[in-house]
Amino acid sequence: MDIVDVLIMLIPAGMVAFVLFEVGCCMFGEARKPQDGAGEGMPYRAVVVRRRLRRMLFVAAAVTFVGGVVSALLSADVAYFCSLVLPMFVVGVAGAVTGRKVMGDRIVLPLALCCVTVVVVVSLLPIFINSTQDLDVTVADGRLNISGSYGETIPLDSISTVMLVDKMPYIERRTNGYSFNGVALGRFETADGRSLTLHSYSGDGPFVRVVTRGGRHVYLNSRDAGLTRKAYALIRSGL
Repeated sequence: MDIVDVLIMLIPAGMVAFVLFEVGCCMFGEARKPQDGAGEGMPYRAVVVRRRLRRMLFVAAAVTFVGGVVSALLSADVAYFCSLVLPMFVVGVAGAVTGRKVMGDRIVLPLALCCVTVVVVVSLLPIFINSTQDLDVTVADGRLNISGSYGETIPLDSISTVMLVDKMPYIERRTNGYSFNGVALGRFETADGRSLTLHSYSGDGPFVRVVTRGGRHVYLNSRDAGLTRKAYALIRSGL
């Protein structure tokens, strides 16, 4: 993973950690004292619960940020997803269960955390889905079928050459596709303006290069080099 991917992953982790920290400061950061004999202050139970929720929010913020940093550096997408979602979920449940007892109808904390959780889950769902997928190709009925996100079907009689190569051309920009953490799916463009279609789940070779009679260049590879070679042999056997 390059530095750009790491920074992209750190932005959501930092934002979620900041939200958790700010909620802890704003909602439970004010000075509180137990209720005295004259009825002033807060009930002792309310003070204890508020302090507990505040500590939970701070711990959740720390776990989110540290977990996000470590998992980003290790390219552990599932761990990254969990580090952003699980701390908020736990604190949200705790706030819903205990917060209502001391704040009456004030359910701002669980609602706020639930909303943030939903936003994070929706925004990270494509990353999570694509990080769990891998190259899946079949040859049947005279067609090469490439499954997954941005999958497609290529008639075998339209393929002119199939080669196993160690590297792809340098990609200048993405025109219509997905690219993150070594996974590149969809249409891309090289520095010299050539259009490529990628079904690549690893930045490391080998790659299967399929060239059609119409001039399309399609690159495929798996996270497992052995599976990439098997895909190459499968396509060759169908020609």
